Amino acid sequence: MKCSSQDKELVNRYNEYSTQIKSDCEMSKEEYCRNKISQNMNNPKEMWKTVNEFSGRGNEGSRNGIERIVVHGREITDKREIASEFNEFLTGVGKNYQKKLNSHLECMTSKVKDL
Repeated sequence: MKCSSQDKELVNRYNEYSTQIKSDCEMSKEEYCRNKISQNMNNPKEMWKTVNEFSGRGNEGSRNGIERIVVHGREITDKREIASEFNEFLTGVGKNYQKKLNSHLECMTSKVKDL
């Protein structure tokens, strides 16, 4: 059976939409994970509970850990590299918070000096 040009166009459009939806889902999951960890940044117990939830450690039947993550559109499957990415993200949360805090302190200090 021969496909018409209209059928080919529909297949192409389906493939484009499918790829875009998969990409959007991965980005949404990554953003959700980051937001959830950031929300619990000041509560280490809840933060690790969240990390364990995403890694599958919260489920008794699944103890294999995270099999893959997507960072900046790049899929990572190597366990050491996944651990490194989590470490970089989690240590970066504190550094970013400190930068914001220092910026606010500098602003407040300059305002007090102006008084």
